[in-house]
Amino acid sequence: MQVADFASISQLSGASQFRQFRARCMEERKGLHLQMVEVVRAAKITGCPLYLQKHGTAAGVDGAIRDSGMGQPWRLRWRMAVQGNFKHVTWDEAQPMLKDLPVAVVRHLRQLNRRAEELNLVDALLQVSIARIEKFLGMRGPGVDVSTAELEA
Repeated sequence: MQVADFASISQLSGASQFRQFRARCMEERKGLHLQMVEVVRAAKITGCPLYLQKHGTAAGVDGAIRDSGMGQPWRLRWRMAVQGNFKHVTWDEAQPMLKDLPVAVVRHLRQLNRRAEELNLVDALLQVSIARIEKFLGMRGPGVDVSTAELEA
């Protein structure tokens, strides 16, 4: 999805156009999640105790917005082996361990970290857009079940 697509949101009117935009956002998220899987694969380096993991959370951005019928919200997070246990770490917390790795590996991990940050941000933006459209269309709230069949009608 291009930035221009988001800029054209102000032109939307009518439930049908909002449903179409929601569908585009959901398709974009599916593609984004495939990219996340590729980044996770690229982060698996033999002998490196640091790796990326797809992490699903029960709540969305700021713990307030739930995912929109597409499974758990996804975030790429770093994990590190520490004394035989694995724990989530921030990129900053992993820095001391990076000094013991070859320069090429560190460069690769930095690139993956940057890409993971980008993907996490775009996923959060899409998630918020979907949720707000659903709320606007009355698709969210207690007892509201959003099915794709309803949206296609």
